[in-house]
This record gives sequence, C-alpha cells and structure tokens, in this order.
Amino acid sequence: MDSNWLKRLALQCVPAGLTIPLRIQFVENHVTGNYSSYDAAKAVAATLGTSFQSPEYARLTARNWEIGHQEGSSPLLSSNAAGVLMATSVALAGCKPYESRVLDWGGGDGNYFWLYKRLLRDTGGEGAIDWTVLETSQTVGELANIAAGGLRFSDSEAVIDSGIWRLILMNNALHIFRDPREILARIFKLRPEYVIVGDVPIAFGASRDRLAIVRPPRFSRKRGYSFPFWIFSEDIWHLHEGAYDMVARWPAGSSIVDGKRLDRFSYFFHRLHGNP
Repeated sequence: MDSNWLKRLALQCVPAGLTIPLRIQFVENHVTGNYSSYDAAKAVAATLGTSFQSPEYARLTARNWEIGHQEGSSPLLSSNAAGVLMATSVALAGCKPYESRVLDWGGGDGNYFWLYKRLLRDTGGEGAIDWTVLETSQTVGELANIAAGGLRFSDSEAVIDSGIWRLILMNNALHIFRDPREILARIFKLRPEYVIVGDVPIAFGASRDRLAIVRPPRFSRKRGYSFPFWIFSEDIWHLHEGAYDMVARWPAGSSIVDGKRLDRFSYFFHRLHGNP
C-alpha cells in the first residue's frame, strides 16, 4: 500500500486556501528567497538539504533507473514527459544514423533515450541513435554500466563542441545551473536543428531573473534536497537572437514559490532556414 495515502487523504479534506501551507510543511518542496549570488544561495541550501551534485543524489538517480526499467514494466508518463518525447520524435523523424545526434544536457539516467527507443520499437520503427548524456561526474560513475545501444555518458563539457547536434535537450535542468543564460546562449549558438528546453520556471511579467532556493518540507521524515533555483523573466528566450522559431509550448507542472503556485513550461524550438 502507498505509505502516503493518509497524507493525501488529509490534504483532500483541507480547504483549498490551507492546502499549500500544509504541503510545504509535510510533503512538497517549496521555493523561497532572493539571493544576490549563486554562492550565497548554495551556502544556505547546504544547511537545509542534500545537493543534486552529491553522491547521494547520483545513487538515487541510478536506483530510480533500476525501478523504472524493470523487465516488463510499462512507463506511465507525465504530461511533460509525453510532450518532450513527442517533440524528440519530431526532431529525429527520418534521420539517417549519422544525423541523429542528441545531446541530453543534465539528462540524468538518459530517461528520454530509453523512452524514445521504446517508442521506436513499439511502433515498428528502427534506426541507430547517437545519444550523449552530459552529467555530473558522480552520476556518470553510477550509470556508466547502463550505456548501450547508442547511449553514452560524459562528465566533460568538451563533448558539447564535439560535432553537429540534431537535437539538444535540456529538461528540468536549466534553472539549477550557476550561469543558465550563458548555457542557453551557448546552446543556441551551436545551431542544432532542434532545441527542447523542458520544465522551466518563468515569472511572466517579471523584469529580471530571480535566484532563490528549493527548501525541503519542514517535517520530512528524511533529509530532503535543497539547491539554488532560478526563476526567469520572459526575455530569456531572446537569447536565440532570432535564429529559432518556438514551435510548441506545453505545461510541465508547477512549483510553490512564496506560498503560491508558479507554473512551469516546456519549449520546443526549430532553427529557421537561412540562419547559419
């Protein structure tokens, strides 16, 4: 039986206005703060929970892969995962093997490689996939044994400039980097045919980015995760400098920020013809 059923039942009985205060106390991470530097945010986060760069997080990523890829299991996709998978399928449709290079920046266990490979198999498709996951050294060390069938892991940023990419995918990662705008500008300057930037917190109407931190629930049974968390203003998409068309956007969930829900979205870009 699901050990969290009582929590969920209790929350369903609570008036809507009180749900968020209860969730951040017991079951859900929340975002607070406004920091002037990444190091300052990181220092505070270190006192509250475990970093995504830690060995513990890498081991959790490996364990989640084992659970999610048990023999005979069928994946239950979130709406965001389904959107990313469909966009990936569009980006790689009709590619020759040497054209199907994917850089999955911050891709964890390469989840979308496995989902895409399964999609090809289940729909009668076939073809070689050249899929590189760029991750932390701890994660690469934990997952090197699952690299197969075109999937490889790297902890070296040198791989970014190693050739021409058909697709660069970054899902649920941009907002946790030290210099996210520099990274996004670099992605667009590489001029891949397609770019997917998934699960991005955007504060519509904000005039500038905000650097906050993720806090774990106050009364969590285990030590949770805490790390710096960027909330972007809309002008972050100007970084492609007119070289890309945003062809799709879909909801990816929400985060509790300062006691209110902030929606996150995923974005799919296609390079415009005539741009080198």
